[in-house]
Amino acid sequence: WPSAALGLTIAVLAIMGSTLAELVQVRTPRAARRRRRGVLETADEVAAAPATGSVRHEAPASALRVENLHVVHATPTGETEVVHGVTLDVAPGEVVGIVGESGSGKSQTVFSVLDLLPATGRATADAIWVGGAEVTHATPKERQALLGRTIGYVPQEPMSNLDPSYTIGHQLIEPLRRTHGLAKAAARQRAREVLLRVGLSDPDRVMRSYPHQVSGGMAQRVLIAGAIAGRPSLLVADEPTTALDVTVQAEVLELLRELQAEYGMALLIVTHNFGVVADICDRVIVMRGGDIVESGAVDDLFAAPTQEYTRELIAASLDEAEGRAALDGRRTEVSA
Repeated sequence: WPSAALGLTIAVLAIMGSTLAELVQVRTPRAARRRRRGVLETADEVAAAPATGSVRHEAPASALRVENLHVVHATPTGETEVVHGVTLDVAPGEVVGIVGESGSGKSQTVFSVLDLLPATGRATADAIWVGGAEVTHATPKERQALLGRTIGYVPQEPMSNLDPSYTIGHQLIEPLRRTHGLAKAAARQRAREVLLRVGLSDPDRVMRSYPHQVSGGMAQRVLIAGAIAGRPSLLVADEPTTALDVTVQAEVLELLRELQAEYGMALLIVTHNFGVVADICDRVIVMRGGDIVESGAVDDLFAAPTQEYTRELIAASLDEAEGRAALDGRRTEVSA
């Protein structure tokens, strides 16, 4: 009985903690959290930003365009800039990879676009367009409204990004109800459809399961299903294969490629692995130390990289593997 009492006490405390966390999150306005960033974004700066008109003009040729992006973080010794004037563009239907080692600034760049920087961070840019609409001076609420609609996001390490307290079905259905206003039955049906589409043949069992009851590959497919459930025009995948074994990595990349082609989405992949770039991307952006050091079409860059850093990354990741065009040609020859 002491073990049973201890187990019951732990379970009750875990449920209470999860409930309190949800209540705090719901009752804390996002704008207030932004103002509490202190040294990085004062209340005067928030008030000075335009309250309306997140769209100033159109950039119809871009699913995403960022001009002169800078990201700084507060540290005990002052502010430190981690991204130095990055400019990038992703066309509709294009697959672009941002590649670099840890600390290169690739994830900070993407988090700035998603407005998901931590409280210590602040991003500034000359202009940011998402889906043709300029959101440079959009309010936090307007930026948040893009997630799940215009932008889908697939985070890395799926087991760390699924809440162990809720079933997978709950974690897919509730965002559809809150973000898209679907009725519960319609949201459940949409969740079943996207789970089937990402290759999970028993969606009802998966929806009843908790995250610890599925494999890492299945959990990654669940995150991808959640990201495409809102049918976004831009899908951002942050290290989508890092925590997976080689076989599952290939399956996930193939799934992303199929979904991108089927839905006509632009796809932006953040990775440290040039093998991922060779397998799926049309164009690649190489980052180092917060700067873009080289960019171009994948096959051109593999054939003739201009920077020593790029050559080192390719050698480390691929060990003289071929670019995607050569790989596709070899697959065609084999199938023929």
